[in-house]
Amino acid sequence: MIKMEGEGYSFEEHTSDVIIVARGKTLERAFEYIAKGLMEIMTNPSQIDIKEKKELKVNGFDLENLLYRWVEEFLYLFDAEGFLAREIKVEKIEKLNEEYLVNGVAYGERYNERKHESRTHVKAPTYSQINVTRESDLWKLKITVDI
Repeated sequence: MIKMEGEGYSFEEHTSDVIIVARGKTLERAFEYIAKGLMEIMTNPSQIDIKEKKELKVNGFDLENLLYRWVEEFLYLFDAEGFLAREIKVEKIEKLNEEYLVNGVAYGERYNERKHESRTHVKAPTYSQINVTRESDLWKLKITVDI
């Protein structure tokens, strides 16, 4: 396990998958870091230029489901459009009626095999060890992705 102090993301060892752990002073920041960790698994984010903007609107029945669907949205954008995000901004996470909503924006470009390093293919998020908690002054998110 990589130790992390304060905000950011790290990875925990797993026999066949990858566990992303993110911490943020706000829930919104922690969601941004989870997405950045996902991009780090897939490619070298410093090779991604900002050429496109994607509006993101994701809902979930609880915070863990919202996290799962958030990661799933980035995988969908990559699988369907080849989109990789360099910058991710979560504008707001809120609870409306019986569901949670996250609104955000991703900036990046389409994957180009001559330009972008191909690291690990991420198949899907999983519910294994998924967790959204508040630890003193930080939100901590944990999700396992199937590779």
